[in-house]
Amino acid sequence: MRRRQRPPSVVRYLRSSLGLPLATFLLLAFFVQEDVRYLRDDAVVDPAEEVRATGRVVRDEEGLLAVRYRHPVTTQVVTAHLHPVAVPPPEVGTSVRVVAERSDPLFVALEDDRPTLAYNLPVYLALALAGALPLVLRRLNVRRVERLVAAAEPAFSMLGALSRPRFRRRRSELHLYALDAAAGAGPVCSVPVLSTGQAPFGATFPVEVKGRPRPLGCVVARTTTAVLWPAGQARVRADHGRPVRGPVCVRPLRATVGPPGPWPSAGARLGVLGVRFAAVLAATILFTVVAAITVAGAEAARRLERSGVATVGEVVGHEHDDTVVVLRYGDEPGAVTRAPADFASWYPRGIRFPIRVDPDDPTRARLDAEPYDATEPVVSAAVPLVVALYFFLARVHSWRGNAAAAEAGPWWEASAKVLATSEVTTTLGITNGENELVCAVRTPSLHHQGDQELLVVAAGESEPGAPVALWERTGAPITVAGPAEAPEVRDG
Repeated sequence: MRRRQRPPSVVRYLRSSLGLPLATFLLLAFFVQEDVRYLRDDAVVDPAEEVRATGRVVRDEEGLLAVRYRHPVTTQVVTAHLHPVAVPPPEVGTSVRVVAERSDPLFVALEDDRPTLAYNLPVYLALALAGALPLVLRRLNVRRVERLVAAAEPAFSMLGALSRPRFRRRRSELHLYALDAAAGAGPVCSVPVLSTGQAPFGATFPVEVKGRPRPLGCVVARTTTAVLWPAGQARVRADHGRPVRGPVCVRPLRATVGPPGPWPSAGARLGVLGVRFAAVLAATILFTVVAAITVAGAEAARRLERSGVATVGEVVGHEHDDTVVVLRYGDEPGAVTRAPADFASWYPRGIRFPIRVDPDDPTRARLDAEPYDATEPVVSAAVPLVVALYFFLARVHSWRGNAAAAEAGPWWEASAKVLATSEVTTTLGITNGENELVCAVRTPSLHHQGDQELLVVAAGESEPGAPVALWERTGAPITVAGPAEAPEVRDG
């Protein structure tokens, strides 16, 4: 089978796996450029941020490797943990040169401990493989199915039944049974499928099977009208017994020449997108408020950094649920100030840290090691906005797919009956007129009640996961809230 003969459901299946490799590539590109920037030949110690010192390797009270040295800025002798990366751990008692942060005496590294670009290479390769794995596996699966469909091997007859997997409205699962399987008997195997060929849900129908219909086997089934493309290997689903109804012949929907009228206008689109657009608007307001507060806080912190009195403070306590560090500074015994911190417990009592005291309010200060972080609150506020935008754009993309199906077809004559109702939507089951469900659609615009079937025209493939448009036979459009779904049917 040639690639241009792949059904639209298979093309969508392959395209949907491109997002993860792309996101992984962008993430790796950021990490690699950071490594390259750090490993440049001109990347030397910045006197404004780091200082050099000589210390002696020791073991701390917990037996961990550490270095004892005098910090050039605080003039205090401290013991800081060592974590060698690209060099072997030094022997206890030896003298070593270290690079320490000017603002944090407890953050040190060996002077010659500079990892190479290859140090993180195994991690980057693992991430790249993990990101590309879904795309590779899907392409391999599609090509294996194509070879199996085209192979000159015999096919054998079985019975098939479709159901909706748990938590996956837009996917279907095909269960294969022996021809003589009794009602309620478990399937030989089950396989997720990308297309259903408008085969019925809730009944058995004859299929021709190629491959190995057993757990972990590659199997592909065909009805009298279409190939049911598998989305993976066969597996065991003992909890799904053979439906009582059937076997029935697969009767696709009857084709018609075109739509009976125009599809919903921009007003209907606004109705479908309204809730998600409101979520985007609310998230945007939240983001704007947080960003404004953050900008004001950042400006106040910059003023303190510019005009604050630079000194050294000794940690004497922690307050306010580990978010404030209490420091004693200067020569006066009562000179105490407080500085905000993400985790105050990271600053041990008795250790000195460079600080800047507010000249207008000496009880207020900032640790040089804790510059105002404007990124975290803005990013945190952006998360709801990104999530809201994702669902909004997904609905826009779905609407555009449905509109394209309405314009390009194919079009089918069908019947629709109410499967479920809620305060927001009505779920319609699309049938072939003989009570055989082929898919379901959700609509916010139809308030049809009762068991009476509605004569409709459907556009698109009319199978789960595919774009779909719907009209009443009279020409009145029915607004569809997303792609077609697999109907939930109960045997009996």
